Amino acid sequence: MLEGVCSPVASVCTGDGTTPCASNGDCALSGGTCVGIDGECEQTGPIDTYCDGALRADGEAYITCNSHVDCDQTECGAGVGVGLCGTCSVARVRRCFLDPIVAVGSADPTLPVSAALLCIGPTSRAGFNDMEGLPGPERRVTQSKVAYACAHALGVPYVPGTGGCP
Repeated sequence: MLEGVCSPVASVCTGDGTTPCASNGDCALSGGTCVGIDGECEQTGPIDTYCDGALRADGEAYITCNSHVDCDQTECGAGVGVGLCGTCSVARVRRCFLDPIVAVGSADPTLPVSAALLCIGPTSRAGFNDMEGLPGPERRVTQSKVAYACAHALGVPYVPGTGGCP
């Protein structure tokens, strides 16, 4: 594989957006077709670096950097002032989009997954643009947790499909 060529690392059935698959045959029960949703460039590069002091809930670093100075000059919300993003020490093989770009969500009354594809323009930081491939496509997939309350008794939880309100 050549540098910059994507290889799939995750595929799901479009019927439910969560069933992993290797071929369309794996989607017989959940419906839809098997599509790649993410990819990575070959293991030799390119390598992107991130600040180690700002992590998502799953432990993944998300603030790109070229040096420790980039982390020192970024506000990470951990306190007052800049310099709270740690050091530029997390390295990861660049992720890429497979062709076609797919974003899969799922409708669920309590744990819905929203999915969107959009185009992002360049920022004023050339290093950030290089690391993120901007201008270019962006895929956003977000899971939410929804809680319902009864209309006439706000302190009483309502469970979709079962009723239970006074």
